[in-house]
Amino acid sequence: MNIIRAAILSTTLAMGGCATMGGTPVDLTSFVAQVQATTSAVCSFLPTAETVASIIATGNPIVTTAGAVASAICAAVAPAKVAGKLKRATAPTVAGVAIHGKFLN
Repeated sequence: MNIIRAAILSTTLAMGGCATMGGTPVDLTSFVAQVQATTSAVCSFLPTAETVASIIATGNPIVTTAGAVASAICAAVAPAKVAGKLKRATAPTVAGVAIHGKFLN
């Protein structure tokens, strides 16, 4: 079911449409841009638009604002130090969604 929601949101995002989040209409293009700008500034990470749309599609009430989504993404991609080396056993996720994107500089 989440895959279907993500596909619908991704299509809506590509078309510049709107969706609702917690009953409030949200311009997805603007929402994604806010998340990307915030994560770029805070943790130098640029998530893909599809990643952000998929997180929104989960309907998780904890990630309903651009700031909350950005904070969750930054927390998920923060490297874990193990014995002086950067290691990650699994792909970072937010609300069960794998985080895709790139680190900036």
